[in-house]
Amino acid sequence: HSLISDYFRKIQRPVAIGFFSLGVPLGNFLGIFLGGMLVAELGWRWTFFWLGAPGILLALIVWLTVREPARGGMDDPADLAALRQGDDIPLFESIRNLWASPTFRIMSFSAAPSALCGYGMNLWMPQFLQRIHELTPAQYSLPLGAAIGIGGGLGAMLGGIITAKAAARDPRAFLTLPALNMVIFAVALGLAVWTSSLPVMCLGVAVAAFAQFYLMGPFFAVVQRLAPLRGRAVATAFFFFILASIGIGIGPYYVGQMSDIFRASYGEAQGLQMALMTLPVISLVAGAIAYFGRNAIRKDADRIGAAATPN
Repeated sequence: HSLISDYFRKIQRPVAIGFFSLGVPLGNFLGIFLGGMLVAELGWRWTFFWLGAPGILLALIVWLTVREPARGGMDDPADLAALRQGDDIPLFESIRNLWASPTFRIMSFSAAPSALCGYGMNLWMPQFLQRIHELTPAQYSLPLGAAIGIGGGLGAMLGGIITAKAAARDPRAFLTLPALNMVIFAVALGLAVWTSSLPVMCLGVAVAAFAQFYLMGPFFAVVQRLAPLRGRAVATAFFFFILASIGIGIGPYYVGQMSDIFRASYGEAQGLQMALMTLPVISLVAGAIAYFGRNAIRKDADRIGAAATPN
């Protein structure tokens, strides 16, 4: 993300980061699709090996081909003086300054529970299909992988494009549009979990994945705007730390624990279904935080480069 900020101007960054974020849903698609087939043929140990091996080749390609551009080369001259003020700030002071931003706090408090919902859905949906729809990994790998990959890919791409255009009129779109998509996620996941139709379930998962990945471009573009010139990598890493700690660290564990709690009353299959149905409630809370905190953008107008917005 720090490199992207040096390749693209700030108005282009939501789109650029959205395109870059395509790797996550596409990786989910390949992981689920190829993983389902490879597990059936090779077992889980060799599946991990063959899915991880291409990363070594890709890392070599990036190392040999990607060149680091000059810091601040694509920033507006009027912004450079303010951006360079944080050049020599130590790590923890840089994080403290970032957390002092009202916009960053609102994004963190809304994106973290949203990530919990997304990772909880993605990692438990295969078990859901096995228990509720009685499908094998070979049977669900393609439809589930395609739903998450296509839906999430469109969300990551269009999230940056749509928000960049809307933010040119009202910068609060960086929070209001992600908030709207958190509501869409809640409705779509609820439909996917409760329907008995497999095509409708796949459609619901695709829409939920779209909404889940929509916020990648807008939120990370704002993080880059809030950070000083040489603090962008730290800012991205800190925001990722917040999302990963709650999303990956708690999301799957939370769904598993709730499934165990509901299992006592509803059985194993219905227990997981009930556990997944708690995620839409959390997503609605996350959306409310982003929507009602949208005016934080006004307090950070100088750092974000936003014009004054109406009430």
